[in-house]
Amino acid sequence: MNYLKIGLLALLLSVAGCQSSAPTEFEQLKPYYASYVGDNSAMGAIVHLTPGSDYFKQMALTETSITLSYEAPPITSKEQQEAYNRWKPERAFAYNAAVFFLLVQNLETITFEWTNDLGMTDTYVESKEAFFEAYPELHELASERLMEQYLEKAHALFRTS
Repeated sequence: MNYLKIGLLALLLSVAGCQSSAPTEFEQLKPYYASYVGDNSAMGAIVHLTPGSDYFKQMALTETSITLSYEAPPITSKEQQEAYNRWKPERAFAYNAAVFFLLVQNLETITFEWTNDLGMTDTYVESKEAFFEAYPELHELASERLMEQYLEKAHALFRTS
């Protein structure tokens, strides 16, 4: 009986340990708070922590703007086709804009270029001013530096998964 209790306790501790060791989205993004457009490595890290990073191709930076280019991969399996069919670039890019506007101090404009599986490119441009006018609740959270609540709200507004 004691072996059963010890076994159950060990199992519970190992499961609890696994769950607490995975960093949250907030913890992963926090090091990039108050970064600048000119910090190429910070911009690249943020891109790779946001939705669509599997489709990311290139980045161009200016003094106060970022252009991020994404491209649909060649579809070679049913699983890839299903994942691609679930991908909603407009929602993902709105969420990504929210993340970038929170984290990057001098960012004024972000442009997303999406090349779909047919080779057609759509461009989504968002200014910080227009974004925060459209989402005043995010602007308020950003102004109060409530990063974790901001990310939760942005996730609820835009994420598809």
